[in-house]
Amino acid sequence: MAEFHGDEHTFQAWKVQLKKYERRGGLMVSWGMTFTHVPLRTPLLFRWLAAMWLVAGLSIAGIHRWRESRCWVVTDNAYLDGPVHPLAARLLGTVTEVLVEEHRRVKQGEILIRLDPRDAQTRRDQSEAKLSETRAALAAAETGVTHTQDNTLLNDIALDKARLDLARMQGLTCGTRTSVARQDLDHAQAAYDTAGASVVASRSAVEVAKAEMVVARAKESAAAAALQEAILQCEYTTIRSPVDGRVGRRNVEPGQPVIPAQPLIALVGDDLWLTANFKETQIASINVGQAALIRFDAFPGREWPGTVESLSPASGARFALLPPDNATGNFTRVVQRLPVRIRIHQAALRELGPRLAPGLSAKVRVRVGAASPIETAAPMPANLTNR
Repeated sequence: MAEFHGDEHTFQAWKVQLKKYERRGGLMVSWGMTFTHVPLRTPLLFRWLAAMWLVAGLSIAGIHRWRESRCWVVTDNAYLDGPVHPLAARLLGTVTEVLVEEHRRVKQGEILIRLDPRDAQTRRDQSEAKLSETRAALAAAETGVTHTQDNTLLNDIALDKARLDLARMQGLTCGTRTSVARQDLDHAQAAYDTAGASVVASRSAVEVAKAEMVVARAKESAAAAALQEAILQCEYTTIRSPVDGRVGRRNVEPGQPVIPAQPLIALVGDDLWLTANFKETQIASINVGQAALIRFDAFPGREWPGTVESLSPASGARFALLPPDNATGNFTRVVQRLPVRIRIHQAALRELGPRLAPGLSAKVRVRVGAASPIETAAPMPANLTNR
């Protein structure tokens, strides 16, 4: 066994000697200032150590994976979702001013686009004039009803007077001696008949005047509705933001003619959520209110909390343009996916801010507990086959 002391050799000589022992595959063991070389059988020992470390690492990874699979369900088929509001024109007109640019943030009620208001203002003035005309006609009809009712009252008084005069004349002609000429009696009878006819005519005139008043009121209501429509048309010349959000795409420029229902601006709202498409073999453990962890591909290395908000009532294939029909004879069993909506916590939304955009990909983990309901469910019969 070779050994040396630090006070007998220089540092450079010690370094050269150490490298010599290292090349021989040995191990330097230090006791105080004395270095002792211990030869080792390096190939066999290192192989055993490497194998032990590999088995230990695989065991730990397997145990961790097994525990995680019992407590979490994971999917990478997830994306950020949110409402996209297409703003369109509601009347025919010409754009006079566009007040926003793409990707700009806007508030609810903020003016985005202005159209030429002159045509709508002209229709509004015409509607106001028509309303004034119908109101005047309604006032005249109401006056006519009052006048005919007054005439009916006068005719009733005249009829009462004629009835009394006729009764008086008839009383004077009773018996063999009369003090009234026959001509006067005939005049009294004619006056009574005329008064009765006047009463009937005046009452008919009252009914006609009331009908005319009803027509005038209907015209006045129609004119008021037309005015209200004209006011709305004037308001439609100003397009405002319906919600808080950001302008995603702008398809309009000043001077451009537009038609009703023509899309002008796509506005992305602030109400964002995550849509995770889990396999049908995973949804048995997922319930509303469970905690989730979200990792966006755009922001690797971090996870944000979320909560399961709802589960779709049907698989994604049922909402497709051409849903599958398994009764056609060409049946292929495919694992379906069910959309699950996950609400992102407000802290994450505030932290990420405008960097979150609908369509971003993400990975989601949902905490389902230590034991899954799948493990306690009844086993599937072995003879079950697709027919």
